[in-house]
Amino acid sequence: MWIPPKDSSSGKEDDDLLYLVDGTVGSGGHSLAALQSSPSIQLLAMDVDESSLSTSQSRLCNAIQDERNRVSYWHGSYATITEALQQSNFPSKVDGILIDLGFGSAQMDDPNR
Repeated sequence: MWIPPKDSSSGKEDDDLLYLVDGTVGSGGHSLAALQSSPSIQLLAMDVDESSLSTSQSRLCNAIQDERNRVSYWHGSYATITEALQQSNFPSKVDGILIDLGFGSAQMDDPNR
């Protein structure tokens, strides 16, 4: 779960944008919680699994009113984060990166994934 910095040592003001990368967005649960925690969060949602990326995009689009302005999607591995940041017009230094190294039941249920 992403908790935006609240102390002055972060160098961020309350109205500054916070850039977060979810390198394994999956179904979008962690990303949704992050976006709901602060309207200042800009998210780069990445996943190597195209089906998961599509699922998370639908979920975030339905739950976050200004999703189109706050979320960029990247189909690929988090190993391509440098390219993804550049192509998505994100700064090269972000405020947080989430990588969930587990796997979901959707991958277990479908042997093609």
